[in-house]
Amino acid sequence: MATEPRDPSEPDLTRVETAPEAERPGPPPETSRERARRHGRRYLLYAWAALAVALVGLIIAWVAANTETVAVDWLVGSTDAALALVIFVAAALGWLLGMVTAVVIRRRTRPRRPRG
Repeated sequence: MATEPRDPSEPDLTRVETAPEAERPGPPPETSRERARRHGRRYLLYAWAALAVALVGLIIAWVAANTETVAVDWLVGSTDAALALVIFVAAALGWLLGMVTAVVIRRRTRPRRPRG
């Protein structure tokens, strides 16, 4: 099969024009140090994700091991609740109170702004 000669005034649709290397848009190529840093951050994120999954697994195992019901005595009356729930609520309240205490101490011990 022979191709017909092309008219030079018509565009050639079989070729794709590419910009020279210096004129191509986009970010500059990264160095090997930058690539290593990027991959290191990626592996660190994967490690944190694996740690989070392991922690969730441990929490599920802990809840399954502490399903017995215990009596919680209040100043007035008492309540029956699962041991895991009692421990979780106590830990959450302790964590929240610790954060509030840290904020209060930080605000009270920071330098005062001059009034003017």
